[in-house]
Amino acid sequence: MLFDLMHSSKGLLHIKIVAQRGENITMIALLLVTVLYLAAPTTSLEIVVDNKGSGCLVNREFAEAIDKFHNGLRQRVARGDGGRAGKEMYGLIYDCELEKEAFSEIRRPGSMDASHGLVRFSGDFEGSAYEAMQKVLATLYSNEEAMKQIKYPKATRFGCSGKLLRHKHTGMRRMEWTCIYDQKPSDGENLDGGKACKSNEDCTYYPGSTCAWVCAIHGSNVADITPRTASRAFLVCLPE
Repeated sequence: MLFDLMHSSKGLLHIKIVAQRGENITMIALLLVTVLYLAAPTTSLEIVVDNKGSGCLVNREFAEAIDKFHNGLRQRVARGDGGRAGKEMYGLIYDCELEKEAFSEIRRPGSMDASHGLVRFSGDFEGSAYEAMQKVLATLYSNEEAMKQIKYPKATRFGCSGKLLRHKHTGMRRMEWTCIYDQKPSDGENLDGGKACKSNEDCTYYPGSTCAWVCAIHGSNVADITPRTASRAFLVCLPE
């Protein structure tokens, strides 16, 4: 039995149930949307959702977990933690069209745009799906190709989709996620170039880019920096 989550005009989620003959797995399709929230290490990352129109669906707990994982990594690269020099990094913004592409890729593997980047992660679990998400995300640290994509500084947009499955006989559950990115590393591309931006001239990947102090990115609107929030902001490149 397949459950499709849909968004109503009032922003509520509805479930469409489609029976599939001979199926032993229950699939619950969960669509994820996140955008970048940038904060200091002593400040918890917060989710900022770009949910324009009717194209985005959000499960907040899953969105927060994946948002923190993605943007925490990119934040550390840009800032240069652990004695490493900071590097040029572009803000990663959630894109509803890439979310749709990820959803389609789950249903029809190989249907995605070949020029886009792809990361998959999955795992079996019992108990809380949210707690399991933390463990499943942690498996990405040992996936070199996934780490290259998630921290790829030229990527500016991404979208993710996932599903939860339960085996009717054993009760064991499994989560599977797919994230698609607007840019991916080329074979043999040197990812060590660039430096942490201090001025617009340091943002070299896209013409017209700016180096800005940001706390959050929401669509194309960058949050204003005030004396109260300045300590929680850091510099990141933004495309024109």
